[in-house]
Amino acid sequence: MRELRPYQTAALAAVSEHWRNGARAVLLVAPTGSGKTTIGAEAVRRAVHRGKSCLWIAHRRELITQAYDRLCAEELPCGVIMGNDKRADDWAPVQVCSIDTLTARGKRPHADLVIWDEAHHCAAETWRELYRAYAHAWHLGLTATPERGDGSPLGDIFDQMVIGASVKQLTEDGHLVPCEVIAPPAKLGQGELAADPVKSYQDLGQGRQAVAYMPFVSDAHDLAKAFCAAGVPAAAVDGGMATADRDDVLRRFASGELRVVTNVNVLTEGWDAPQTAVCILGRRVGHTGLYLQMVGRVLRPAAGKTSALVIDLAGSAVEHGTPDEEREYSLAGKGIARKAAAKQQLSVCRNCGRFGRAYPCARCGYAPERPEIVINPHRLSTVTQGVRHPIDWKRLTALCSICKAKGYKHGWVWFQYKEQTGHDVPYTAVMKAMKSA
Repeated sequence: MRELRPYQTAALAAVSEHWRNGARAVLLVAPTGSGKTTIGAEAVRRAVHRGKSCLWIAHRRELITQAYDRLCAEELPCGVIMGNDKRADDWAPVQVCSIDTLTARGKRPHADLVIWDEAHHCAAETWRELYRAYAHAWHLGLTATPERGDGSPLGDIFDQMVIGASVKQLTEDGHLVPCEVIAPPAKLGQGELAADPVKSYQDLGQGRQAVAYMPFVSDAHDLAKAFCAAGVPAAAVDGGMATADRDDVLRRFASGELRVVTNVNVLTEGWDAPQTAVCILGRRVGHTGLYLQMVGRVLRPAAGKTSALVIDLAGSAVEHGTPDEEREYSLAGKGIARKAAAKQQLSVCRNCGRFGRAYPCARCGYAPERPEIVINPHRLSTVTQGVRHPIDWKRLTALCSICKAKGYKHGWVWFQYKEQTGHDVPYTAVMKAMKSA
C-alpha cells in the first residue's frame, strides 16, 4: 500500500465523515499533481477489503489506463470495461470503465462505491444516467476544477465538497514547482496574440520541454512545423489521429527527442509528463477550469526541474490569475471564483512582462516610482517588445507568395519580415497571409 501524504489522509477522512453523516455523493477538489488517483485508489482498497465492489468511471483511454495501473499496483483485482480491451475480467470486484462503453452496452455491474474521475464532466446526460443507475451506492468525484464547461457548479450531482489542498500549499511543501507567468497586461481580442509563439519560446523557454495550446487543430500542426523550421524539434497531437500515431508522438516527447508538443485540448486531462516545464497559451482561454487544467500540466516536479513557466500570449491570466492564486470553490453559484484581494494585488511588470504580485518585480527587480497596479489595456508588456507595430500586410502577403512559390517553410517569412521591417509579426498574421497569398 502506498503511504498517503498528510493532506491526502485528511482529505479521505473528511470524505468518509460526510458519508457517515448521510451524504451519498462527495466531490474531492485538489490540484493537478496532488495525487487524486492515489486518494481514490485508497478509497477503493478500503472498500474491497470490506467485501465491497467498485466502479471507476472515466471518459478517456489515458485516464482508464492510469487508474488501472494504480489499482493493480495496490494489488487489487481489476477488470477493464472498454471496447474489446484484453484486460477485461467480469469477476473482478473492481471495474475500471469507459463511460462510453458502459453506456453503449447497457450492462450495469453491481457497485457499492463509484469513483468519478475528472468529475467536472458530470454535466453530460450519460453521466447523469449512470449516477441515477447507482443511486444506492456511495459516490466520490475527483477533480481539480469543480465547474462545468459553462461555468456552472456541480451541486446537482454532489451533496458535499472536500478541498484536499491548494497549489500554494503543495508548492510550499515541495510537491509542485514554483511557476512564473509572462503575459500582456490585458486580455487580447479573439485570434490576437501578443507575440510569435516560436520566438517567445526561444526568448523565454531556456530550451526546456514545452506544451503549446492552440485554438484549432490546423493551428497546432502549423505551429509544430514552425518550431521545426526554427530548429526546435516538435510535433502535434489531435483527437483525430490514430492512437498509435498519437502515442508515438508522446513517447518521443517523453524520451526528450521532441522539445515541444502542440495540441488543442487533447493534453488537458489524463496526460502526465512531469519533465514539461513550459506551457505556451497560444489562444484565449475563457473558462477558468480549462485554464487551470492547461497550466497544471507543467507544475509537477521532476529530476532537475526547479520551476515552471507559463507564456500566456493572449492575456488569459489577467482574467483567471496565477496558478498558485487562492480560489474559492462552491457547489452552488459559481464553481470557481477568484478572491477579490488576490485580483487587486496582481499586475504585469512593465519591464519583463512577469504577471504576479505588486512591484518590485520578483523576476527582474523593476520598481517604478509610482507602481502601476491597475492594468493598462493600451500597452503590452515587453513580451511583445513593448509596442504593437502595425502590420505591413502588402509586404507580408508578398513574402508569403514567395514562400509558397519556392516551397520554403513558414519560418522563412518571419525571418524575412523581421529583417526588412525590424519588427516581429504575430504568428496568426502569417497564417492569415499565407491563406490569401
